[in-house]
Amino acid sequence: MANQRSQLIVKQAFQYSMIMEVMLAMFILVNIIILAGYLIVDLTPDTFLVKQVFPFVVVALELIGFFVIYKINVKTSHRIAGPVFVIERSLQQIEQGDLNFTLNLRKEDYFHEVTDQLNTTVNSLHDRIQKAQQLASVLQKNSHDVKKMSNISSELVEVLSWFKTQKNRKI
Repeated sequence: MANQRSQLIVKQAFQYSMIMEVMLAMFILVNIIILAGYLIVDLTPDTFLVKQVFPFVVVALELIGFFVIYKINVKTSHRIAGPVFVIERSLQQIEQGDLNFTLNLRKEDYFHEVTDQLNTTVNSLHDRIQKAQQLASVLQKNSHDVKKMSNISSELVEVLSWFKTQKNRKI
């Protein structure tokens, strides 16, 4: 497959923090279940009672742990899904020709470096397109002066040559 990456870890800090959150939650859950089992066995002298109670305790702790891990993951996914939503919305604005916006994320959200780069990119596009629009306007106003039009059109070509417009380039 052409779009398949050979390297699984591409954003180390982000990926490792996500992996560690889930692993830590699972580690804590397993240890609580083991500790509960140890306490039940240690505090209950009747082995028959331990055999009856232990499965229910394990199931109850697993359900509680599942709920806690679910809540943690919902919160974490919100810190991912929110920025993805904002980035998608900004890309739609760019597609519609709107470059008059700034992306803002909540303090605890992921992808601040992506939105910072996108803001820089949009500002750069905005400035270059604004310059091209100004030059086109001057060209239009000076259509009678051939020498001036030639200089302005050269400058306009220079501004527009910054854009790489070859389609289907793979990044």
